[in-house]
Amino acid sequence: MLLLRIQMQPMPLATEEKLLIHCVSNFDTPADSELSKILENRIAWDRFLVLAERNEVVSLVYTSLNPFRARIPANVVKTIQLQCESIAAWNLCLAVELVSLWQLFQKNGIRAIPYKGPALAVGLYSQLSLRHCRDLDLFVDRNQISEAAQLMESRGYQKVSAPWARSEKDLVLQEPLTGIHVELHWAVCELEFDPELHRTTLWSRRNTVQLLDTPLPIPGPEEMLFLLAVHGMRHSWNCLKWSCDVRQLLKTYPELNWDAALHLADRFSRRRTLLLPLEVVQSVLRVSLPPATRLLVDNDPSLSILAKQISHHLFADNPDLLPAREDSLLSCREAAEADVVRKVFRLRSKDRLTQRFAFCLKLVWDFLQPDANDLNSRPVLSNIRILYWVIQPFRLARAHGVLFVFRTSRQLLAALMR
Repeated sequence: MLLLRIQMQPMPLATEEKLLIHCVSNFDTPADSELSKILENRIAWDRFLVLAERNEVVSLVYTSLNPFRARIPANVVKTIQLQCESIAAWNLCLAVELVSLWQLFQKNGIRAIPYKGPALAVGLYSQLSLRHCRDLDLFVDRNQISEAAQLMESRGYQKVSAPWARSEKDLVLQEPLTGIHVELHWAVCELEFDPELHRTTLWSRRNTVQLLDTPLPIPGPEEMLFLLAVHGMRHSWNCLKWSCDVRQLLKTYPELNWDAALHLADRFSRRRTLLLPLEVVQSVLRVSLPPATRLLVDNDPSLSILAKQISHHLFADNPDLLPAREDSLLSCREAAEADVVRKVFRLRSKDRLTQRFAFCLKLVWDFLQPDANDLNSRPVLSNIRILYWVIQPFRLARAHGVLFVFRTSRQLLAALMR
C-alpha cells in the first residue's frame, strides 16, 4: 500500500542502499575500511545501478568505488564508467553554452545569475563532472525576460513552454541541434506554491566561481541553501542528488552564517523548509550539523517524519510509485493515494498552524469544485454547484472505499496539528 502511516518506522537498509549512501557520503575521502567491509556482502548490482542512476549520483559512486574496481564485476565497472563519461561530456557541453549565454546577456545589459547546473557543480564539488546536470538555469530580472528570450531565439533557441505567465516561475527554451534546455527563472517558485516567495528574487549576496576560466556569479551560501531547500521541497526531495548538494554546501562553507539563513527562511515563514534538508543529510547521509542547528532540527518532530518518508521513496524499488513523479503510469487508485501522500507532505512542511489550516481549506475547496468533465456531463452543476459538494464525498468513497476516505482524513488532520 502506497499510503504511509503517519508514524513511519525506519526500515533497515539493504546492502545496496548502505553502499549507495556510503559512496555519496565519502566520495571525497580516501578509500576506507568501512566501504571495503560493505563490499564483502552479497550485492544486487543491477538494483544498485538502478538506484544510483535514478538518484543521479553515478559520478559520486564511481569516484568512491574506483579504488575497489578489482572487487566489483567488470560489467558493473564498465557500465558506471560509460555513464560517467557521458555525464562529463554533457556537463562540458552545458558549461560552454552557459558561459556563452552569460556573456551574451552581459553584453546586452541583461541582469542574470546562474543557478544550479555547471556553476553549482564547480562551486560545490570543484569538478564539473561530479554533479549530474540536466539543463541550464539562470535567474533573470523579470522585466528583462522577454528581451533575454529574444536574444536566445536569435541564436536559434525555440520556446518549449507556453508564452510566459507571471504566475509561473520560468520560461523554457531549447536549442534544437544540441537539445540543451535553458530555464530563464524570474521567481523562486510558482505563485500557487508560495505567493510571497514568488514575488521575491534573491539578489542580495553573490559569490563567484571560475567556469572554463570565466568568472561567473552564483548566489551566496545562505541564499543558495534556501534556494536548494525550496527546490527540493517543490519536488518532495525525491532525488538523492539534491541532498548531496546540501551536504557539499555545508562542507564547502563551514562558516555559513546560520543566523542569516534562518532569518531569510523566517522572512517567508519557511523555517521548516530550510531545516528539512538538514535533517535529511543528518539522518540519511550521516552529516554532523553544528550543535545549535542540530538542536533546532531535533526539536521539530515533523522533520523526522518527513525525512523518513523521503528516505523511503529514495530507495523505493518501483519508481512508478514515487509520489512526486507526476508522469508515472499509475492506476486510478494508486494515483489517488500518491496524490494524498504529496498533499500530506506539503501540509506537514508548513511552519504555522494558520498556514496549514489555509492549505487544508484550499484542498477542500479544490476537491469540492466540479471540473470541466463534470460540468459537461452534468450541466445542472453549473447552476447548483452545492449539489456537487454534497455528492462528491460519496463519489470518492464509492471509487476508493470508505477506508481510503477515513485514512486520508486522519492523515490530513494529524499533519494539520503538527
